Amino acid sequence: MPIGTSKSGLLGAGVVPGGSETFNTSGTFCAPAGVNVVNVTGKGATGNSGLSGNAGQEGSGGAGGNGGASNYPFGNPGTCPSNNSAWRAAGNSGGTGGSAGSPGNPGNPGNPGQSSSVFCLTFPGGSGGTGGNAGATGQSGVNGSSGTTVTGPNSLGAGGAAGTGYPGQGAAGGPGTRFTLNFGSGVRSSAIGGGGGGGGGRNPCGNSGFSTNNYQGGSGGLIYGGTGDYGVLAYACLCIFSPPATTQLFTTTTNQKNASGPGGGGGGGGGGAGTRADNQVAGAGGGGGGGGGSTLGNPGNPGNPGSAGNPSTSNCVGIVGGTAYPVTVPTNGQVNISWCPQ
Repeated sequence: MPIGTSKSGLLGAGVVPGGSETFNTSGTFCAPAGVNVVNVTGKGATGNSGLSGNAGQEGSGGAGGNGGASNYPFGNPGTCPSNNSAWRAAGNSGGTGGSAGSPGNPGNPGNPGQSSSVFCLTFPGGSGGTGGNAGATGQSGVNGSSGTTVTGPNSLGAGGAAGTGYPGQGAAGGPGTRFTLNFGSGVRSSAIGGGGGGGGGRNPCGNSGFSTNNYQGGSGGLIYGGTGDYGVLAYACLCIFSPPATTQLFTTTTNQKNASGPGGGGGGGGGGAGTRADNQVAGAGGGGGGGGGSTLGNPGNPGNPGSAGNPSTSNCVGIVGGTAYPVTVPTNGQVNISWCPQ
């Protein structure tokens, strides 16, 4: 190089020095005069978070327990004038618990982040986050226990235990009861099964079912709890009537023992009963316990965050010096424009 040569002599007349400009928001790039080639690095916005999963629906309600039977060999129905008429009956079945709902749906994924752009170049944003997991169905109520079945003469069965609910508890069934009826010429043993316990209500605000200490079924709890059955009634008559009477048997049910809506507990079945006219015996089973109510479904999980945009570079992009170019940059995006001396 000759001594005394100027910088302009080395680089040539009209040389534009290198430089760069970074955009974190949208703006305008004013290309320096004489700059006709640039390099561009950019990225778009962070992806959007996924949506939360939907909550699940209620669990199933517990079924009511069956009423206990009276299985002492009271025999088959008899007729007068044999004077040994008899009857026995199994307990009534418990009511069905309310059905369970469905689990929730997963949340939708988030949208990709908005792109950055300049010079007809596009720099994509980050991927959207995945949606949250769906909520599971609620906890199901526990079935009520069956009333005690009796096998001996003059035996009385205890009521079945209540089914656990959340928070609507089922109620215990009532015990069997033995009593006597005076028909003028003699006293005859009679019996009536225990009433079923009321089913528990569904959460929220789920009230417990009502218990019973006799043959009457307990009321169901709010919300949707089934009502317990009445116990079976049996009594024997002597042949002193005209026409002669035989053993009587009543198997009354409430017709409301099934849960009245999703997640409610079923009412307990009424206990069975039996009696004979010839040997003064009678027995009765206990009522079934009411089923427990369920909880509502579990909430879904929140969605996952989106990912940041990945920078990418385009080199040797032709432009026209002295021209204004729009630059689009979304939130969290960036565009960097650089050029070499030219």
